[in-house]
Amino acid sequence: MLRGKTARYLYAYTLLAIGISIVIFDILDKLIVIEGTRIFIIYFVLLFLSEVILSHIIMKWLEKRY
Repeated sequence: MLRGKTARYLYAYTLLAIGISIVIFDILDKLIVIEGTRIFIIYFVLLFLSEVILSHIIMKWLEKRY
Protein backbone atom coordinates (compact mmCIF):
# COMPACT_ATOMS: atom_id res chain seq x y z
CA MET A 1 0.00 0.00 0.00
CA LEU A 2 2.69 2.49 0.97
CA ARG A 3 4.91 1.49 -1.93
CA GLY A 4 2.04 2.15 -4.32
CA LYS A 5 1.50 5.63 -2.93
CA THR A 6 5.23 6.31 -3.02
CA ALA A 7 5.32 5.21 -6.64
CA ARG A 8 2.42 7.52 -7.51
CA TYR A 9 4.12 10.52 -5.89
CA LEU A 10 7.40 9.77 -7.68
CA TYR A 11 5.62 9.28 -11.00
CA ALA A 12 3.97 12.69 -10.67
CA TYR A 13 7.31 14.26 -9.66
CA THR A 14 9.06 12.70 -12.65
CA LEU A 15 6.39 13.84 -15.12
CA LEU A 16 6.57 17.36 -13.76
CA ALA A 17 10.38 17.44 -13.77
CA ILE A 18 10.65 16.09 -17.31
CA GLY A 19 7.94 18.43 -18.60
CA ILE A 20 9.62 21.49 -17.12
CA SER A 21 13.04 20.38 -18.34
CA ILE A 22 11.77 19.93 -21.90
CA VAL A 23 10.54 23.51 -21.92
CA ILE A 24 13.74 24.86 -20.36
CA PHE A 25 16.05 22.92 -22.68
CA ASP A 26 13.99 24.01 -25.70
CA ILE A 27 14.23 27.67 -24.68
CA LEU A 28 17.96 27.37 -24.08
CA ASP A 29 18.39 25.65 -27.43
CA LYS A 30 16.48 28.42 -29.23
CA LEU A 31 18.68 31.04 -27.55
CA ILE A 32 21.77 28.99 -28.51
CA VAL A 33 22.89 28.88 -24.89
CA ILE A 34 23.59 25.15 -24.70
CA GLU A 35 25.37 22.92 -27.16
CA GLY A 36 26.32 19.29 -26.84
CA THR A 37 24.90 16.48 -24.79
CA ARG A 38 26.94 16.59 -21.59
CA ILE A 39 24.42 18.82 -19.83
CA PHE A 40 21.65 16.30 -20.62
CA ILE A 41 23.62 13.40 -19.18
CA ILE A 42 24.35 15.34 -15.99
CA TYR A 43 20.71 16.39 -15.74
CA PHE A 44 19.32 12.86 -16.08
CA VAL A 45 21.83 11.50 -13.55
CA LEU A 46 20.69 14.19 -11.09
CA LEU A 47 17.05 13.36 -11.86
CA PHE A 48 17.70 9.68 -11.16
CA LEU A 49 19.49 10.44 -7.88
CA SER A 50 16.72 12.79 -6.78
CA GLU A 51 14.15 10.05 -7.43
CA VAL A 52 16.09 7.58 -5.29
CA ILE A 53 16.42 10.09 -2.46
CA LEU A 54 12.80 11.22 -2.72
CA SER A 55 11.55 7.64 -2.68
CA HIS A 56 13.19 7.11 0.71
CA ILE A 57 11.93 10.43 2.06
CA ILE A 58 8.35 9.83 0.87
CA MET A 59 8.35 6.25 2.17
CA LYS A 60 9.45 7.41 5.65
CA TRP A 61 6.86 10.20 5.58
CA LEU A 62 4.08 7.78 4.65
CA GLU A 63 5.17 5.27 7.30
CA LYS A 64 4.84 7.96 9.97
CA ARG A 65 1.51 9.06 8.58
CA TYR A 66 -0.10 5.58 8.41
